[in-house]
Amino acid sequence: MVPLNKYVRRASETRSSLRSRHVTPHMMRHGSAVGLLQTGMDVSVIRDYLGHASVATTNRYIATNLKMKRDALQAFWNRAGLAKQRRRRWRPSPKLMAFLETL
Repeated sequence: MVPLNKYVRRASETRSSLRSRHVTPHMMRHGSAVGLLQTGMDVSVIRDYLGHASVATTNRYIATNLKMKRDALQAFWNRAGLAKQRRRRWRPSPKLMAFLETL
């Protein structure tokens, strides 16, 4: 079997962010599960695809990402018939950032 690193190196030629990542088969498995979830695939089907005996095991693999959360919020606003207000993007103050760094 050809090592995954060979393909990661090849992909990093066009995706520079891969150069500093340690890509493993487990990461690819997790990515596949999240990708299937994003397409709307049912969790029980993803469980079968991954070969898990329990959906509880599959749930460890499929954490929602920020895009999915935004999409869910947008679907709520659309269904509720509420207009989304335009707001300035929030930016933390330097004082807040300094405080958070002390935690």
